Amino acid sequence: MGPARYGFIVYSVIFLIGCFLQGFSLNVEPRDVINLIETLNTSDGSTYKFTSGPNNNTLAIELDETVRHVALPERIVDQALTFLSQHTDITFLATVRQEIGDSGSIIAFSSNIIRFLEIESSGRKDEIRFHYTHDQQIQVETFPYRLADNQWHKLAISLSANHLVLLVDCSKIYERVIKTIDRTFTSGKLSLFLGQRNSQHALFRGSLYDVKIVTQAHGYLLQCPNQNTDCPTCAQYKDMEQKIEEMYSLYKNMSNKLLKAEERISGLEQCECSKSCYDNGTIHKEGEMWEKDKCTRCSCRNGSIHCGSVDCPLVKCSKPVYRDGTCCPFCLTNCYYSGQYFDHGQDFKPRVCVNCTCDNGKMICEQQDPEESCPKLNCPESERLQIQGECCPVCKGTNFCGLGHNCHINATCVNLATRYACQCQLGFQGDGIHCEDINECLAEGGKTGHHCHSNTVCVNTIGSYACQCSDGHNRLDAYSCEGELMFGDGPSLEIDECASGSHHCHANADCINIKGSYKCECSKGYQGDGVTKCEASCHGQCLNGGKCLAPNVCECRHGYIGPNCELDIDECGLGISACHGHSVCVNIPGWYRCDCLEGYHCNWPDNHYGSLCLDINECIGEGSGHTCHTSMECINMEGGYECACKPGTACIPHCIFEEKEYGNSEKWFSTNDKCLQCSCMSGVTTCHKRSCDCMDPDVDLDCCPHCDLTAQCSHQEYPLYMQNGEQWSFQCQTCECLHGEVDCWPLECPNIICENIIQEPGDCCPRCIDDSPCTNLNLDVGGLDHSSDTCIYVGRTYRHGNSWLLDSDPCTTCDCIAGHICCSFNETCSVGVQLQKP
Repeated sequence: MGPARYGFIVYSVIFLIGCFLQGFSLNVEPRDVINLIETLNTSDGSTYKFTSGPNNNTLAIELDETVRHVALPERIVDQALTFLSQHTDITFLATVRQEIGDSGSIIAFSSNIIRFLEIESSGRKDEIRFHYTHDQQIQVETFPYRLADNQWHKLAISLSANHLVLLVDCSKIYERVIKTIDRTFTSGKLSLFLGQRNSQHALFRGSLYDVKIVTQAHGYLLQCPNQNTDCPTCAQYKDMEQKIEEMYSLYKNMSNKLLKAEERISGLEQCECSKSCYDNGTIHKEGEMWEKDKCTRCSCRNGSIHCGSVDCPLVKCSKPVYRDGTCCPFCLTNCYYSGQYFDHGQDFKPRVCVNCTCDNGKMICEQQDPEESCPKLNCPESERLQIQGECCPVCKGTNFCGLGHNCHINATCVNLATRYACQCQLGFQGDGIHCEDINECLAEGGKTGHHCHSNTVCVNTIGSYACQCSDGHNRLDAYSCEGELMFGDGPSLEIDECASGSHHCHANADCINIKGSYKCECSKGYQGDGVTKCEASCHGQCLNGGKCLAPNVCECRHGYIGPNCELDIDECGLGISACHGHSVCVNIPGWYRCDCLEGYHCNWPDNHYGSLCLDINECIGEGSGHTCHTSMECINMEGGYECACKPGTACIPHCIFEEKEYGNSEKWFSTNDKCLQCSCMSGVTTCHKRSCDCMDPDVDLDCCPHCDLTAQCSHQEYPLYMQNGEQWSFQCQTCECLHGEVDCWPLECPNIICENIIQEPGDCCPRCIDDSPCTNLNLDVGGLDHSSDTCIYVGRTYRHGNSWLLDSDPCTTCDCIAGHICCSFNETCSVGVQLQKP
């Protein structure tokens, strides 16, 4: 290339650099601000009221109603979403006063089922949470901080690209780099709420003031003008970085074009004629590209026609479609429902007796009438089972496999109590619905490898393998072949130590004969050196102190069940506890404890199965626990009290509860807990949780969270789904599924006082040896005579030493040990049954 051309490139680069430097600066553009409280529509029937802010001359809104709808006008929602989509720097400001213990949303972009962006404060866990979506999947950032203390606080969350800053009272508390948030919403229509997530969830209790959405960098300066802003924000830096990359890209493209031009000029100087291609009566120039048909693309190179198929992009959906006139498949619009995405044509059941199908972005749901659509059963009512989550009942002992299944041809269908399961046959692997052949010849030994010995060649077959003898060797058995070894001038027969039994392999190892010797390999399902050690191996390990008894068979400690001993036995729910009549059973991992019933208390840390629970005298002491009217006197009873009329006074059999008076036989819901239903009977107040009818379409999901079948949670480690409101133990934590989210906190261990305290491997809490009769199945417990001890389970009496299968779980065996019912997992159960929850 000549000097003139090099000079042109240098001049072009200098020109580009000058243009970009002239057009780029860190000057802050004017801010756009939306004051959300000022834009509230006071005539839309919203349930809130205005009050004084942190300064008496400021205006705030007070939120304390349990039923409310504080949503911004549609034009404000559109403006806020425009801010979010067009500005990489955006800040959310609010001055809040939240009641102690309250958990609620401060600001939320959401619909009834979809949460797009939300700022939440949890007084229950003392956390500030920032919910957002990344690639249409819900994400959450949690910041430990106690905001719910009934004091005014300035809160600012500043988002610059994927850099998030949290300020409280003008102090920078946290800085984090998060995933890139979705800035546009494509799944329907959003609302912008203040003090709530949507029309019924995450209701904030307290006051909000100066709630704003601010664009441009350092938006928190409107709230805290003295904050340092010397450094550029992440978005400003990325903007500069992007411009430099664009400049470099233009320079690189120009250099490539000049080099290509130089090459073409050199080629033209050597050519005397132009090359072209002739195709179906049409002449195409050198380098020209054209479509022969909708799925074939051709080009002319060096006078020759080169054709190939059109490369179609990969489609990410289960049911792609083809449009007339196009070659490549494409995906129709998917559907978003209850935090999940469904492909076009995909079916699911959000609630019992409701079937939904995704149809090109629209979710179509139909209500199923069990009386009309369910098949008629030929068994009595007592023999029918209502499967959780299913609309139609079934008869006990139903042959689910016989009714039709989708198991693979190389899988076995196994009937369970309420469904069927698919298991791949030996030699195949998969989930039972899809099974593929295992090529055992790719690995030697173990669960999925071959066991061909020396002098053989492994040949894979469908579902198995074969060991073919090498040339010159004869078949000894299915895995071994023998031949002759040459020593000196003549043959000498090799000694097979494996066949003669003169080897030293472990009992759980396979002896493999080799020329002149032998080798030991642990058998399938065992691990070790093959000589001194071959221990059973269990997939996923045995948890909570369990032991691997045989390949993929865990022997669980008493108190745990499951294929990997991952599930705690709920002794309380199964009715197998030994709690005294004045106590209530409380399940803990691996065991249970007995807490005193209402009306009883115990002064000892350990109440010995509730036997030390003593009656509380509700009638004496300051702030006594009775609700008798002032015209009546309290009379203490065992475990409770009665209200009697005072002599010589007009008797009013009313109840005084939560500083309110209620009439005799009157029923009401507690003002502190809407799920608590109370009643008054002759001055005595009785409260209990309201009953739940999950079939009622108007059921209150706040009080009956288990009825919300759309808000399940996945177990952190195993393929189990937890119902909304359900709690479980995981790694010595108590976890709860709440509206599709898992919240975990450390397990609370009870106080114990005894001489002999134990805490075995897998135990989360220490306990007394007397509290652990199931850890020692020796029938001579404590060296005492227990022949007269009995256990009662569902009305049946069992004597000390008796065993039986649990009614609700055929995989669980129970023993009566010294008056205690001890249950353990039966490792002989099929895998399909093992996967069921207790």
